[in-house]
Amino acid sequence: MHLSICLWNNTLIVMTLAVIALLMSGCGGYDRHATPPEVDWVAGNYEAFGLYSHFCENPRTGVHPYTHQAFLDRQGSTAHQNHFLRSWSHAKYLWYKELPDLDPNSYDNSGDYFNKLKTKALTANGNIKDRFHYSEDEVIGDQLTYTGEQGGYGVRWKYVNGTRYVAWVEPNTPASQAGIQRGMWLSHVDGVAIDSASAAQAEVIKTVADTPPLGTTAAFMFVTQAGDDYPATLTAQNVAVSAVYSRSIITTTTGDVGYLAFNTFNTYTAEDQLKEAFDFFASNTIDDLVIDLRYNQGGFVYIGAQLGFLVAGNQGDDQAAFTVLQYNDKRNNSTKTYRFIKNTRNGKNSPQPLTSVNLNRVYVLTTGNTCSASEGFINGLRGLGIEVIQIGSTTCGKPHGFNAISNCGRRYFSVIFETVNAQGFGDYTDGFSPVDDGTDNPLNNKINGCTVGDDLTRALGDKNEAMLQTALFHRANNQCPPTAASYIQSIHHQPLHVEGRLIAPLSSTVMRDE
Repeated sequence: MHLSICLWNNTLIVMTLAVIALLMSGCGGYDRHATPPEVDWVAGNYEAFGLYSHFCENPRTGVHPYTHQAFLDRQGSTAHQNHFLRSWSHAKYLWYKELPDLDPNSYDNSGDYFNKLKTKALTANGNIKDRFHYSEDEVIGDQLTYTGEQGGYGVRWKYVNGTRYVAWVEPNTPASQAGIQRGMWLSHVDGVAIDSASAAQAEVIKTVADTPPLGTTAAFMFVTQAGDDYPATLTAQNVAVSAVYSRSIITTTTGDVGYLAFNTFNTYTAEDQLKEAFDFFASNTIDDLVIDLRYNQGGFVYIGAQLGFLVAGNQGDDQAAFTVLQYNDKRNNSTKTYRFIKNTRNGKNSPQPLTSVNLNRVYVLTTGNTCSASEGFINGLRGLGIEVIQIGSTTCGKPHGFNAISNCGRRYFSVIFETVNAQGFGDYTDGFSPVDDGTDNPLNNKINGCTVGDDLTRALGDKNEAMLQTALFHRANNQCPPTAASYIQSIHHQPLHVEGRLIAPLSSTVMRDE
């Protein structure tokens, strides 16, 4: 059989000459008016996914607003979209042998079809093996990646025991200008009490609070930590996401401690923000560093490798693997290795050198919302012999990641790779957990540290906030405070020093290769 290899949307595909003749454009000129291929389904027979690429039920025209490249959509059908997903999943999915082979012609919605293209297997502990399979609107997703902005009010919610709390507020946003503060909780939306809303009303509230169309104006009733009602009318707009939410230096009797609240690896704008923060730390010669990842649900692997360098610099072997991506056996056991990255790549300016603080240990604040690329950062440092001290609670458990692909206006995220560190460890599907019993080992998921909950009663970066306070105590005493695990503060009817779920789209919970 004659084969040819080319790049299709930055994805390597191998095609027969018959397919090449049909696609012409893959390695040559693009034919928007190409005849759609047949969509016959034969169980167990998978055509190259490039055969069906960009044949769409509702093709778009025009130019992508962020990449400024023309959309490649051409007239096809939902069946073509489904065949594309079936073939791509079988070729790339890490656990492709566990996929069902479902007739793509029997589904009239590609999203519904894609949602079934994943394993149903469980982990050894009975957890769902693939919890992170999802898709998103291509352009909406790219807004955050390319601009660092998302639509909303600027308030980030945390769901605790049925109640929406304010986890943090982005600066210079409708929420910040209205005086909304961390630790407030939401009682009413447009006059409807959340705790007595009907199912239909609850859905409306969810949309208004989480994914409001730009220009949406809503009346919110918050309750302060003192128990007082706090009304605010907010209008949704594009909001700049602070990847680096705050950075500061805390002076102690035993040296200066840097504090960094880092909330996402999932936007290119994170690079310049990290560079600024570490330039600040390096110029002030910090002695230790606390990185607050309690709300960081992941993002690009390469930004994790940049952060690794910013922390450890020449303390680690920059020729050793920071993170290794491992793929399914269809790629002949090929891997991709990330080492420390010492410059910016996608910042606003041309690549700039990064300045490391050259530390051999780092404190990391975590919760169950600490996920994916955040966990990869922790694992990568440990593999290079950098001491990580974990303060908080068990992370989400996602040593897997995506090479997302776009087709017909949707971007699809299937698990494509798993990650290991320089010592070959990547078995943390049940998360990383802090322990204070000496069982820390870079080849397991137990990390020296202290268990303590997220303290919503104080601002992020406040040295008296329970998680940061515990890190500072441990640094000074080389042990956990006696009350770290049991410390509870309450307000109204909900404890404010407990675990909760950050309300964010699945697109936030990612580990993405470039």
